[in-house]
Amino acid sequence: MDAILDQVVSKPYADKNLSRSQVAEVWNVAMKSVEETLLTRKACNFPNFGLFSLSISKVDLARPDAKSSVTPTFAVASQFTQAAGIATKKSPGAPNTLPVSQLNVTRIALEAGVSRDQVDTSLKALLRTIHEAVRGGSRVSIDVKVGTLVASSEGATLRFNQRFQQLLQQLEDVAKPAHLRTSNTLDLVADFEASRTAPAAASSSASARSSAPGTPALRASSASAETSFVCVLLYYRSRCCCCRCR
Repeated sequence: MDAILDQVVSKPYADKNLSRSQVAEVWNVAMKSVEETLLTRKACNFPNFGLFSLSISKVDLARPDAKSSVTPTFAVASQFTQAAGIATKKSPGAPNTLPVSQLNVTRIALEAGVSRDQVDTSLKALLRTIHEAVRGGSRVSIDVKVGTLVASSEGATLRFNQRFQQLLQQLEDVAKPAHLRTSNTLDLVADFEASRTAPAAASSSASARSSAPGTPALRASSASAETSFVCVLLYYRSRCCCCRCR
């Protein structure tokens, strides 16, 4: 991705008023938006790039050992493969069953400190630079925060990182009935519920668990920021009327 950023600022179609670091920030905020959309159980459409979504298995509640799983997916846009000259294999894949959110350009502009037009120009310039690199025979690795997209003339594959997949599974576990949740998720839920009524008590509870012997791998001391983010997601899910989020 660094090589693409180095190239894009020198392209005639790039916004000359933006520095390399500003273009990088636009991309980073866009990818952060994609990640947060997926964590709220919605698909995110990145125009001319692809659709980020989730494949969620159903739980058989009649079985005491029932387990559900959630797998992130990415369907590259036909506009991207055509512009980059990428060979595509005709495979329908699993249809998306989640509500779809469009990439929020206004939010990206606000967080990156640039205008909406500059966000639009920057994202188009980045994609065009990637197209040109792939057409020129290069194998390009693109950091999309939730993983790495590897694109070449032979195809485009997104490899999701383990941290993101684990976080997705923890959030999916939260959606299960209490008797089916894992101990890690029960800790997250306890922190979330306590934080709504007594933030101090929640913090104390998390600290006590993190220092206790046999504490699960997800410790408050090493993952406080991630745990807080999970709690925020749980809060919004609890306010949502959609049956998917409850």
